[in-house]
Formats: sequence, C-alpha cells, structure tokens
Amino acid sequence: MEHQAIMKKAIVLLAVLIVFGLIVFIGFKFYQKGKPDASTIRSEVNYVIEGVPYNGLHNHKEKAAFISNDLSAAVFSILEYWNPEKNDVVLVDYYLKAQSGRMITPDRINDFFGFYKSKDDYEKPQVIDLDINEFKKYVNQEKKIPLILMMPLSGEQTEEIPFNPVWVLIGIKDAERKLVLHNYWQGNNYEISFDDFNKIKEIGQKTGGSACVLVQPKNLSEKIKEINKRNIAPYKPRTSVMDKGREMYDNYAIGRAFFFSGFLPQKSLDYLFKVKNDPNFEEFLPPVFKIRTYNTIAMILNGQKKTDDALRYANLAAELNHDVDKPFKDYPGFDAMGNGSGQIGLLGEVYTTLGDIYKEKNDLAKARENYQKSLDIKPNNNLGASTGLQLLEVTSTINNLPAKQ
Repeated sequence: MEHQAIMKKAIVLLAVLIVFGLIVFIGFKFYQKGKPDASTIRSEVNYVIEGVPYNGLHNHKEKAAFISNDLSAAVFSILEYWNPEKNDVVLVDYYLKAQSGRMITPDRINDFFGFYKSKDDYEKPQVIDLDINEFKKYVNQEKKIPLILMMPLSGEQTEEIPFNPVWVLIGIKDAERKLVLHNYWQGNNYEISFDDFNKIKEIGQKTGGSACVLVQPKNLSEKIKEINKRNIAPYKPRTSVMDKGREMYDNYAIGRAFFFSGFLPQKSLDYLFKVKNDPNFEEFLPPVFKIRTYNTIAMILNGQKKTDDALRYANLAAELNHDVDKPFKDYPGFDAMGNGSGQIGLLGEVYTTLGDIYKEKNDLAKARENYQKSLDIKPNNNLGASTGLQLLEVTSTINNLPAKQ
C-alpha cells in the first residue's frame, strides 16, 4: 500500500511538472510572437548625408541646365556624390531621356539597370523595401548611402495616374519623425513627415510602380574613407520660392504628367488651374513655371477646339516669355539650353503652341510666323515647330492645286 501511495504521488508530481512545462512553453511562444524581430529593430537615426548635389528645376543653370527630367536629375546627383566632376551630364540626360520618354514610364527601374550596365565601378542596382527601417540601414553616419525613391509627390495625389517621380533620400530625422530628400520640383532638403511618407507609400501601392533603388560603388569602404576627407560645403538653405510654392509645384508636376501621358486632359486642366488660382501664384511662382502653366493650358484647350480660350492663355504665356534665365526673388533663373545664340532666356515652345492655335483657326500666315519664331529660338530638336511648318506647306500646296475639271 505504501508503495502504491508513493507511485500515486510520483504520477501527480510528474503531471504537475508536465502542466507547468506546457504553461511555460506556451507563455514563451506568446512572448516571442509579440516581441519584434531583432532583424527589424533599427537604432534611432538623426543624420543627413552631406555633399549629395541637388539637380532640378531650382538649379537649372549652367551644367545642370542640361538635365531635362527628374530621372536624369536623381541619377546625376548620385553619380556626382560618389565621383564628383567625373560624369557627363549631357550623356546621362540623353540616355535616360531616350529610355524614359516624357514624365511617366512603367519601366523606370529597368532604366536604372540599363544605365548602370556600363558602369563597371558600381554594383548592380538593387530594389529594396520602401520602408523607413530599411532606409536606416543605408542612410546613416557609417554607410552614407543616399537612396533613390520612386513614389507619388504627396498623399493627396490622385490614384487615377501611376505617377511616381524620382526622389533622392539624403537624411532621416527620427527625433522629428521626418525624411529629408532632394526633389526635382520641390528643391533641395525637402522634408516630409513619417506620416506623410506612409500616406504617399499607400497611394503608390494602390497605383503601382513605387520602389526604392540602392546604387553604390563596388569599393564602398574606400569610397566612404575618401568622402570623409572631403571638404564639403553645407547645403544651401531652402528658398522662399521653394517653401511658398510647395502645393503649386505638386499640382504643376501632376498636371503636366497627365498632359504628357496623353489621357484625361480634363484632369490635367484641373491641376493646372489649381496652380493658376493659388494665392502665391503671382508673387512666388517663377516665370518659367507660370509660362509653362499657361502654355500647357493653352495646348489642352486647343486640343478641345476651344481656340479662343486657348489663344488667350497662349498670349499670357508669350507676354511673360522673356528673361527666364534671370533671377526671380531667390530663384536663380532657368537656362533654356539648346536654344540659339543669345536666346537662353526664351522658351520656343510658347510660339509652337501659338502656331498650332492659329493653324486650328485657319490663320495660316500667323501660324507660319509663330512656328518660324519658335525655330529661330530653338533651331535644333524642335520637332513641334518644324512639323507644323511642314504641314502648313502641304496645306498650301493642296489649296493651290487647280480644281478638277
């Protein structure tokens, strides 16, 4: 009997130990499940990479004036950061403009890979997660690697168009919950909050095409040592023109993106009229943006056969079309490259639009006059004006043919 009692106590004790063990095991599993993965934990980053040059519409002077789009601007910024003064801006823009076309393309990541195939001193670009914790692996005081982001301009951007402009991420401010970026339209050291970034990311996920691309040299450790020895000037402060025009630049870029995409012209007008009606339009928007806003509105209205309204806006553009290369407040001016001698402060596209409108109104003499004026300003690579003149010649020839007997 005593032996049986001992056995019972042993069985009970074993059962208690088993139950206790299960409780501990289950509790540990729940703890592990709720605990963040160590690989996702990033230490706080409060750092802005120095010496990443800004290229874009707020620095469209001299060498940088050859850059014609946001993709070329971002790529050239990265190239100049890693290897200053060793890159040909004309070749960079020619390749990327030829590859990506106008402002919208579904193949921009392929453009990066294609471009860097010929760059033996760079690693193959990698697509990484569009995530702040992922950014911290590279944008920090040790690595100093700026990143290329392709994502919408704002969390308010419409989902009707997959417009993912190219940004350069240069800094993370955990203390302020902000990212610091160069943006083709918005200028240098443009800050957005983590919350705004997440809204932008959400729009990009819905429309498709958002991405983050890592580009780094093969000899990264040696390059970082060389960068640490550079005498790097601080970034220029953001200008009043940049900060007062934030909403206008977003609407301007999206409106022209709709136009160049070739669909939903009314949506393009909606955005461009937001620019025109902005309370800061007259005082803070530089002339080149005003001219192109009016000119794009005129082109759309002409396409809608509203020629009188189109002519009114085209004339507004023409009235402002002078000295765009000169400073405006704290905006340095816009050098219109590719123009003839002494024509750097004019935009030939304005007179191409006037030629198109007069052709639509059947005023062929004024159409010819404006097409020629456009070609006088920009003699080469001016397809719109040269094609317009050729069509006028064909029309004149047909009109002068003798009537059939």
